[in-house]
Amino acid sequence: MTASRLHLIPLAVFFIFPITFATTYFVAVKLDHIHAFFAYISDTGTFAPEMCIFGLGLSIAMVFVGGVAYIRFMQIEEYLRQKGHEENRKLKIWNKVGLFFGILAAFGACVVGAFQEVSVLSVHIIGAFMAFGGGSIFLIIQGFFTKAMAPQFGSKALAYLRIFLGIACLLLFIISYSTGATSLKYFTGDKAVKWEPHHGGWALRVTSTVTEWVMAALFDLYFLTFVPEFKRISFVAPQFRLVEVSTVKGRGTNGRTVVMHQAVTSISDT
Repeated sequence: MTASRLHLIPLAVFFIFPITFATTYFVAVKLDHIHAFFAYISDTGTFAPEMCIFGLGLSIAMVFVGGVAYIRFMQIEEYLRQKGHEENRKLKIWNKVGLFFGILAAFGACVVGAFQEVSVLSVHIIGAFMAFGGGSIFLIIQGFFTKAMAPQFGSKALAYLRIFLGIACLLLFIISYSTGATSLKYFTGDKAVKWEPHHGGWALRVTSTVTEWVMAALFDLYFLTFVPEFKRISFVAPQFRLVEVSTVKGRGTNGRTVVMHQAVTSISDT
């Protein structure tokens, strides 16, 4: 058994998100690339050089998000195996669904970072749907699993908190997208990243951007709740098989040379 430091994975997510967004926001405002108030998160990573920081930070964070999704999947699988519930089959299916949406959210965020809104808007929006929409579903599913595994892992209070945060993120995403899409119908300016009150649709724009930032903060807070739980999870280091192939030559019954390959396997305990 290996001492668990798995809690560092969700902790990394919790810190990388705000550090990335704060850095890109500061650089974008400093270079006068965006409006200082009520900008979307992705607005802060639209132009160089901040878009490089934005894409790199999101990619690193999403590796850890994928790690959280996989560890959570394995945790639930082991819990179901030990409990031997009759409804295991349904719960296992839902566990796989949760893993799917967790990985989908991570991939979607990478798409958001790679395809800027001013370059390929359609792909950027698809990535946002995968990241925030898929991510919200992942959070809700994990909340219900927390309720099912309480009190061994977490508590009913933590379960309800996670369910609340997941539903809140989903509702905020719907509000942010709908108000943002509607605001564009009233926009009369040249650049949306420099949206001013006199450009029209200002109230909708503010509603959309504010709800997006609040949603991102709730996502970040949710991952922090995994830290105490992951401290209680240990894992077994993998075994590596080293295969050495030796070649042996000999004579067959027909007089021809026969080449035989012999494999010797050794197992590493690390």
